[in-house]
Amino acid sequence: MGPRIILVLLMALVVVPHASATTFDINFNDDSAQGQVDLTLGRDQYGSSGFNGRFLYNDKDDTKLGSAGLRFRGEPGNVPGLQLGVGAQVYGGSAGETNSVDIGGIGVGGLFSFAPPQLNGLGIDGRVVYAPKVFSFFDTDRVVEAAIRLGFAITPRIKIHVEYQNIGIKIEDRSGTHTIDEEVRFGFTGMF
Repeated sequence: MGPRIILVLLMALVVVPHASATTFDINFNDDSAQGQVDLTLGRDQYGSSGFNGRFLYNDKDDTKLGSAGLRFRGEPGNVPGLQLGVGAQVYGGSAGETNSVDIGGIGVGGLFSFAPPQLNGLGIDGRVVYAPKVFSFFDTDRVVEAAIRLGFAITPRIKIHVEYQNIGIKIEDRSGTHTIDEEVRFGFTGMF
């Protein structure tokens, strides 16, 4: 499943040449690594829309997961540094011993970012995505992802961060939720 996800992400990069801003993000620890690309597709006074593609590898949980989706963000009211958003994400991959569980789903969720100017580059980001049973396929009945990140902008184009991420799935015909990724990772974000 991994090579197909990478191919889809590369094709999306070629299809979206008019993107106005691109960020590359990588975070890792001893057991896992995650890389993602965000492309801004449109921006005006009401907010922005963008494409997000990601690949996660977790050796400890034997997880290989790719995702791609669209995100819509805006600044509500008069709160400097606050952005709220919604989006949709498509998941594909495998997890478990010898990658015995095939993961698939389409999730919807929300995200926020808060980096007020008075904190001089310090900010917090978070996201929650839920793929219900009706939008899940392969061996999964549900996908739930949550993450929170504390970051610091060391320059206008470079941020360093620490992130906690938890991804759980409900496996078809099995009880309970199984965690396929629960890690704290360190990394950086660069803007082109």
